[in-house]
Formats: sequence, C-alpha cells, structure tokens
Amino acid sequence: MEIHKRRIQSFAKYSYAITLPVHWIKKNHLIRDRNSRNSNTQQKYDPTVNIFENPDGSLSIYPAKLKERKRAKEFTLELDEFVKQNPNFIKDKAIQMILISYYMNGATKLEILSQKRIQREFIDQIEDILNRLLLNWNLIRESNYKLYIENALAESPENIIEERIPQYLKESFGHLIWMIDDILSAVKTNDYDNLPKIKERDMKIDRYYFFIVRQIRTIFENAQISKPLHFNHKKLVDLRLLAKFIEDIGDKLKDVAEIIYDLHEFIKDIAINDYLVNYFTPLQDIYDDVQDQ
Repeated sequence: MEIHKRRIQSFAKYSYAITLPVHWIKKNHLIRDRNSRNSNTQQKYDPTVNIFENPDGSLSIYPAKLKERKRAKEFTLELDEFVKQNPNFIKDKAIQMILISYYMNGATKLEILSQKRIQREFIDQIEDILNRLLLNWNLIRESNYKLYIENALAESPENIIEERIPQYLKESFGHLIWMIDDILSAVKTNDYDNLPKIKERDMKIDRYYFFIVRQIRTIFENAQISKPLHFNHKKLVDLRLLAKFIEDIGDKLKDVAEIIYDLHEFIKDIAINDYLVNYFTPLQDIYDDVQDQ
C-alpha cells in the first residue's frame, strides 16, 4: 500500500485542509462536473467525502456516494452435473450444504437448471432448507426445468446500517438457555416428551448463525460501511467467533437431548437423574447470569 504524505494547510483561523491524490479522486469519480446540476435546485453538484475517526485516532476517508462495485453475486447451478457425479444427490439431500455455502458467501441469486424435469422431492428439499435455515431467501419456480432462489428483500451495503447482528446473537443465546431448561426439566420430572423439540431450537440458532456470517462478510467486503457502526476488524472477528461458539454449543446440547431421549428408560434404571440435575443446574445458573448482563 502506497503512503501519500500531505502538508496540512491552514485557512483563516480555525480551518485546516489537505489535498487528496488525484488518482484517488479520478478512481472514485469525484471530479466536479461543471455541467451537472441538481434537478430540484438547479445548483451545481459538488462531490463530497465522509471522514470517520477511528478508535486509534487515525482518519478514514470514503466517497459520500460510493459507486457500488459490481461483484459476481449471481450464480448458476447445473443440477444434471451434480446428479452425474453423485446419482444419489437428491436422495442424500446434498443440496443443503451447497445452498448454505452460496448463502454465507453473499449470493443474491442462484439459478438451478436441468435438462430433465426437476423432481418435486428436490423442490421440497429446497423449500424446507430455506424455511429452516436461510433468512431472506425465496424460491421461485420458473418452469419444470428451471428454479431460482433470490433475496426476498433487497440487500445492499447501506442496509447494514440497520443490521441485527447483536440482536440475533442475543436471541441465539436465549435459545441455548431454553435448551438447557428443557433438558433440566426432563431429568427432574422424568417427562421427556419435549426433548425432540430441542432440535427445532438448534435449527433456529443455525439460521441466525448463517445470517450473521453473511452480514459480517458483507461488512468486510464494503469497508466504508463499517466505520459508522464502529465495527472494526477486531470486533467483527469477535462477533463471528461468538456466533460460532453459540452454534457449536447448540449442536452439543441437541446431541445430549437426543441421547437422553433415546436412553431415558436406561437412565432411570441406573438412577443417574440426580447426577444430570447437579451437572446442568450450575450450567443453567451461569447462562442465566450471562444473559442478564
């Protein structure tokens, strides 16, 4: 990265200025067009920049009207190729990890094509994945041979100003506490009917996690929007790790709930309910304290 040194110039008594590199001005289309006028006021348009002060005291400068860089966010998936490589592609529900990968990498549209009639089973799989795991993605069936998935609501860097990363982290943590509560209640009362529902809570945590990762990657790709939010790289990494920790804990609690549900008769026979209660009660207290902070 080339460093450009500039002399600070003073104007009048309280104003200071520096010049900006001409190649940066041209690159960001900030050269004043003498012929352009505001359609409402008929005043000449003067390019402007936004200046943000970073926590370390340095300054970041961005064009006020940054032209959105075109990125390849639309993709095409040839279903026949995947089936050719794996004849059990649809039976194995292998489309789930592919959709999650595209989603987390910020795809805004995914076109799915086939030379053969697309099976209803495959369409149902996609709809189920979108409903359970992928926020703001919508499936549209254009024909028997073509599907496409796109954002239900338009996404742009500006939308990140209203981002909900902290909210979704808090809600994910709340689901962890409910999972612990359900497990603890089951081993205390010997009523295990609610344990299968823990899987649904884990899916909600996964859904929030995928969306949080998508949002954070959008912020990384558009550095100019991270400054007003005070989301520097360190904080973004911390948020990403926190989301991953919550998601991992949710997976472990789901596994524990499934084991207890499948083996609850054996657990009663060997009388370890008290041990489980003594294990999960302090855990419940710790998580409750964290949520209250």
